[in-house]
Amino acid sequence: MKLPKRRRPKSVTSANGLPSDNRLPSDAELAGWLKVDRPPSVFRQSAHRLAEVNRPIAALHVLDRLIGLQRAIASDWKLTGQLLCQVGEFAQGLDALRQSVEQDPTDPEAWHDLGRASYKLGRTDRAFEELTQAAKLSTDLSPLLALATMAPGAESVSQEAILHCRRSFASKLVDVDPPIETTPATLPTTDQEKVRLGFLSSWFEKENYMKPVWALINHLNRDRFEVHFFDDSDSKKGDGIAGYRFDGRDVWHETSSLSNADLASLIATIQVHIAIDLNAYSTPHRLGLFTKRFAGVQAAWFNMYATSGLPEIDYIIGDQMAVDLKEAKYYSETIALLDQSYLTFEVTHQTPPVVEPPCLKTGSITFGSLVTFYKITPNVIRTWAEILKQTPGAKLALGNTELKSKHNGQFLQDCFRAEGIEAYRLVLLGPAPHAAFLRYYDQFDIALDAFPYNGGTTTMEAIWQGVPVIAFRGDRWASRTSASLLTGTPFERFVASDREGYIKRAVELANSPQRGAILGDLRRTAREQLRACSVCDGAGLANSIQALFEDWIKQNAIAIDKSTLS
Repeated sequence: MKLPKRRRPKSVTSANGLPSDNRLPSDAELAGWLKVDRPPSVFRQSAHRLAEVNRPIAALHVLDRLIGLQRAIASDWKLTGQLLCQVGEFAQGLDALRQSVEQDPTDPEAWHDLGRASYKLGRTDRAFEELTQAAKLSTDLSPLLALATMAPGAESVSQEAILHCRRSFASKLVDVDPPIETTPATLPTTDQEKVRLGFLSSWFEKENYMKPVWALINHLNRDRFEVHFFDDSDSKKGDGIAGYRFDGRDVWHETSSLSNADLASLIATIQVHIAIDLNAYSTPHRLGLFTKRFAGVQAAWFNMYATSGLPEIDYIIGDQMAVDLKEAKYYSETIALLDQSYLTFEVTHQTPPVVEPPCLKTGSITFGSLVTFYKITPNVIRTWAEILKQTPGAKLALGNTELKSKHNGQFLQDCFRAEGIEAYRLVLLGPAPHAAFLRYYDQFDIALDAFPYNGGTTTMEAIWQGVPVIAFRGDRWASRTSASLLTGTPFERFVASDREGYIKRAVELANSPQRGAILGDLRRTAREQLRACSVCDGAGLANSIQALFEDWIKQNAIAIDKSTLS
């Protein structure tokens, strides 16, 4: 017998304005629920509860009703800003968070979130000030972490200040994630003993991002080095990772569930001789690992483009183009420099074919950049605007994740308009799957680098697609990354010594009567020429870094001999 459907009871509202069962309105009910006059406290309570159950859009509708009633208080504006940022609407979130700190300038959380929104939109210097205010008002570690993370990309923050900022964070981190007792490996004393290397990363599965890592690891001498991976990603023990050349002698350890103390104990138990961190500040929860001693030597490479400030990182690996040894006083680590780019890469995953420069069809130049939004600072916008003013008819195409939002795009257009560039000269491109994202380079004649936080992956990808990158060697490691990648390649001529030279190179190339021939020749020959350059010599990179490892082992042996004699 078919049972009758249960009749839904009529909605009854309780004294607090919610349905009588105290449940939140569903999405279908929300529009009608918002039309009913209710006390501001009911809207406020409902918005917070909707946020708690991860319904940010519904919560924002409720907060909008509260704001429309002109009854929003500082905490309402703060929640509005937090939720807008959560869904990627940083421009709108910025305005809401400003309202919050204006109403309550003593709230450290609001200052922190305001700084984060400013940073996401490239307002790095302002973000640094806002996060500094949050740190002054709070004993929490979060503002110090945010300051330490963003400092190298803030133009107003000197290298000395970067070191101070990161050491300040590290001093507090030690209290939260303290050292533990371990028995680290003693470095080998003979050539017959294999050297155990440990590579730590949360990003092994990111094929486009990890090109330099696989360029090194694929060429390591397995007769001398035993390779261990400490894997916080979902790479499934190296099976089928694009870029990685599988070697059955390598050992994979799944570590995402381990605390920093447990991971340190594991590495010490395995007796890893040299541990290499590939994460840096891109994986904040692993920074506490480096308050601990767990290997004979602990080094940072690949993703560390300033001092770490962390007490248990011994060496930081760079190159002679990116780092000046005169700047050693700004590092808590010993700087180890390579003769070739520290970001030497090999492209082993599938990439789109190189196409002819679009100016051959359109008759005009399209500049472009796919750097993340937070690298597009006011000075970058000012510089790009100057280039556009000197190249009549040229356009600038920009693509990144944040441009999915029309409000973020409008924010960027307004910034350019303030510099005299109207919106019709900008082409805004949103996020896309990586293969499609690389096809954006088909629309670019000339790529423009950001500063002081250069592109890394974007510079590699641009030149691999045959697109020249205009860059200059700046005042810190982060602003010399592209120079490191471009030096010694056919694209070296586009590296200037300063901002003025950067503008001049971009304008001269764009306005050159021979631009079509120059750009076309670069595209047709780029990959063949790059393969012959040191920047794509993975074997050379492996030899250079292996030589560093051997030198560290030798220095350790000398130190042991000296201590024995004394």
